[in-house]
Amino acid sequence: GIATQFLDRAMAEHGLAPAPDEPGAAGAVVREGIRPPYNWWLGGHASISYEATVPGEMPERDFDLLVDQIRRALNDNGVVSVVGRSLNWTSADKQRKVQISVLVRDGKTTIYVGERLRDLIGALYGGIIGGGSGGSIGPIIAVIESLNLFPLVFAPAILASLGTTFSIARYSLRRVTRSRSAVLQALTERLADQARESIGRRSVGPGVRPDRKALR
Repeated sequence: GIATQFLDRAMAEHGLAPAPDEPGAAGAVVREGIRPPYNWWLGGHASISYEATVPGEMPERDFDLLVDQIRRALNDNGVVSVVGRSLNWTSADKQRKVQISVLVRDGKTTIYVGERLRDLIGALYGGIIGGGSGGSIGPIIAVIESLNLFPLVFAPAILASLGTTFSIARYSLRRVTRSRSAVLQALTERLADQARESIGRRSVGPGVRPDRKALR
């Protein structure tokens, strides 16, 4: 009713969330973030991202729990920075460009998890097309010359080789993107669950966390 709505609003303004079994308690919904348009030529997006908004304000003292979740999921210590009531984590792995942020403001905790794939796209297409086509052109030319068919089939054979390696690169990109998307989506869900748990614990009382860790 109206009284419950006013109570929920007052709790949100103080960084508190309704208990899970109370009316108004809502779980975070993980959704896809804003990303570049799908590139039909390459067969994928240049980045992937997910977002989640948790009602209530997560206490900064629990940010280390989020960092621990991130490090376990990505097997990367990363680079951590805390500015005010926001947490930022950037991958230290040179082969990945993952950026994670947590912003606590206006009675809610917003989580963003994203990865840029431009370097991956360049590595896949450059490595597969360059290596595959380059390695196959020599044998193709040798076979064509041995059959005295050079003028007739040279161009079609080269185009077929390029088309095959391009298809392999395109398939590889889709497969890697799906795999990384699944990992990042699951990570976003775990971070949202952790934020919701911390907010719920704060609404009950500050207490003492036995698993407190220092951010490094």
